[in-house]
Amino acid sequence: MPKDMTSIRHDRLSRIMAFLQSRARASHDEIFAVGEYKSNRTFQNDLCYLRGIYGANIKYDPHEKLYFMESAGTFYLNLKITKPEITALTAGLSMAAHFLPHLEDSAKTL
Repeated sequence: MPKDMTSIRHDRLSRIMAFLQSRARASHDEIFAVGEYKSNRTFQNDLCYLRGIYGANIKYDPHEKLYFMESAGTFYLNLKITKPEITALTAGLSMAAHFLPHLEDSAKTL
């Protein structure tokens, strides 16, 4: 598998990961639609990629025929945030550092 990833694939993987994080369980067809897949092979390759490269713990329940995610591993979603949202996050980190001293270093790093 190549180490680099196209922006199209990353966008597809981000949609899938966001979808799986928002639901307890999802069917093959639902994930297939979210990823806008044309072939099952590409779908399976993406799942292998997420599991192997990012350590995403995506499992399949053969009895219910549904997928579920136990953890996202090291995959980070491609988020689109606005300047006011960034300001709010920064303010929240400052408050966290003040009121939760054990998180000060982590808040400063972010």
